[in-house]
Amino acid sequence: MAGAFWQVARHGAQSAIAATGRLLWADWDRFALWLPVFIGIGIGIYFALPEEPDLLWSASGLCLALAMRIAALRRQGLRLATGALAAIATGFFAATLNTVLSDAPILSRELGLREVEGRIVQIYAHEDGAMRVVLDHVSIARLALSETPSHVRISVRKGVEGFRPGDWIRIRAALGPPPQPIAPGAYDFGRAAYFDELGGFGYAVAEPVRIDAVAEETLWQGVTGAITRLRFDISSRIRAAADGRTGGIAAALVSGDRSGIGKEDLQALRDSSLQHLLSISGLHMAIVGMGLFALFRFIGLAMGARAQEWPVKKIAAFGALAGSFFYLLLSGAEAPTQRSFFMIGLMFVAVMIDRPAISMRTVAISAVVLLIFAPESLIDPSFQMSYAAVVALVAAFEVVTARQRSAAAGRLQRDSMGRRMLLYVALSALTSLVAGAMTSPFAAFHFNRVAAYGLAANLMAAPLVSFVIMPAGVLTMILMPFGAEAFGLAIMGWGIEQLLAIAHFVQSWPGSAALLPAWPLAALIAFVLGSLWLCLWQQRWRYWGLAPIALSLVLVALNRQPDILIHGDGTNLAARGHDGVLSIARPRSERFAADLWLRRDGEDPEMRTDRRGGFVCDALGCWGEAVSRDGAAVWRVAWIGLAEAALEDCAMADLVVSAERIRRFCSGPMIFDDEMLRRTGAVAITLYAEGPHIETVAEWRGNRPWSRTTPAQAQ
Repeated sequence: MAGAFWQVARHGAQSAIAATGRLLWADWDRFALWLPVFIGIGIGIYFALPEEPDLLWSASGLCLALAMRIAALRRQGLRLATGALAAIATGFFAATLNTVLSDAPILSRELGLREVEGRIVQIYAHEDGAMRVVLDHVSIARLALSETPSHVRISVRKGVEGFRPGDWIRIRAALGPPPQPIAPGAYDFGRAAYFDELGGFGYAVAEPVRIDAVAEETLWQGVTGAITRLRFDISSRIRAAADGRTGGIAAALVSGDRSGIGKEDLQALRDSSLQHLLSISGLHMAIVGMGLFALFRFIGLAMGARAQEWPVKKIAAFGALAGSFFYLLLSGAEAPTQRSFFMIGLMFVAVMIDRPAISMRTVAISAVVLLIFAPESLIDPSFQMSYAAVVALVAAFEVVTARQRSAAAGRLQRDSMGRRMLLYVALSALTSLVAGAMTSPFAAFHFNRVAAYGLAANLMAAPLVSFVIMPAGVLTMILMPFGAEAFGLAIMGWGIEQLLAIAHFVQSWPGSAALLPAWPLAALIAFVLGSLWLCLWQQRWRYWGLAPIALSLVLVALNRQPDILIHGDGTNLAARGHDGVLSIARPRSERFAADLWLRRDGEDPEMRTDRRGGFVCDALGCWGEAVSRDGAAVWRVAWIGLAEAALEDCAMADLVVSAERIRRFCSGPMIFDDEMLRRTGAVAITLYAEGPHIETVAEWRGNRPWSRTTPAQAQ
């Protein structure tokens, strides 16, 4: 009996191995598409480490992995495993090296008011009404050069009119380090600032004064400065010539400058899932690139007999490639724009060398280039959402066979205009549905928000963008050197008005934007791996990817949000009450943090009229209770505003929070005061019957170059 069982088991295992082998062979040409995935895994491992790895050890690991890959060239069974290992090591080394190259001084403390001098690199408006001015060649009074950041960002309320990138200024401002995350797992602004070499942030208390240049520009600084000034001038001319409401969006679509968009319009675009139209990506690059390609071909063919002597199509492809590259630089070269440029650029190169372009491979090549040269892009929401959408769309297109596409193209040529329009609507609906399904989890993870009617909004907006707004934007750029941009902007402005009308109309629908509690990182990773498995393979085993996607939903459902949240400087406290809702001890203090806490808990801050909830406050502090989701644990919590008042409160509380040092007055309860919070940063506590689970920003960030400063700073 046992022998028969083992015989059946062996036969089943052999059949499974044989079937897997056939699937592997059938999808053999798709393995190259996993190269950027494994590079991304290496980058992800790097950012997940609690300590900064040594560059030499990282380089040694890469050399060892490459040696193993070379040794396995004649052993087909090991080629895939060693290739994946080499790709992971490549991503890890690229991330380590990029961090070393990005290293620059970061302010370690609040400096107070100082005289600051520097050259304006960037100047833009913020939604709070102030202007943001980024300076390089920074000089700060009474601060050693070795401690001076290479770039600082200063918020200026008035006096910046007439200044542009490249001007040198002196300004009196209060400066400090980059802000820490508001909670463990929240957006790490300090990490993003590190890779932008922004080492100081502050606000001005006086108007800037123009000064003479202190240092000469290098060749590279001159080139980048000229591009930045061109972007600034184009954006300024567009906003000056267009209506104030539409000018900001027109500038965003042409130059990538989104600073002039009104707060209400921006929120409407978010709630209607149309905000992606402001990010210069595939649609915009395709319209510009293909529009230039068609224009150059038309000019070439219009030359008559001479056109027959020249390779007009290849010349048009080169001209469109150059124009697309200019648009890339003009738009600020963000991750979605870079990805789109690489894809359309490869297509134009394929035209010039008489080779067909393979869509999924162009996506993979562009991802490899971006991840190698800018590894930090992997953790950027725009990179993630951009590639998620394009990979899903290309995979959906690949489901249709070449024969079916050829037959559809033949029918399309014979169809009436009405049927062509119906086909366009159907394709737009499919595109919006696929892209929306793939990007929604990323929106939930990063922004705790999902637009419910994105499909309808994009169906209404797509024709406007494709046939009115972007073509008018190209026309505007063509006419601008002649001072006639007002004509193109008039058409563009009309289209933008209709776009905003659609956004506000969809926003008004019930439940247009759903707020969701913060996703755990494990859920997003499971969704990404499952989606990649589903999209990159073509055989039946691709459907195995549905299992990790389902797992991600289970992890989201089982995830518990913290029951207590403590601000990094001790000025505020949130606790979950008996009704399961977060209450804010000091609703008017640290409003930014309070709003973010509520959003990460799945609540709309604008809808909370009673934020204090169960807290009872007086001039000395606040009292409340924190209750676990299952009601098994109840803690008495106190926020103390005056250290001398701590003695009485500490005798009755389980947790005490204060922005002052109160340990000399306290004994017994868990204490997070000024001294403790300088080491921990913001704190999140989840209550269980067996005890609390405590997470701190310091532990979550680890000992990394971007976490060299521990005190939490004001936003």
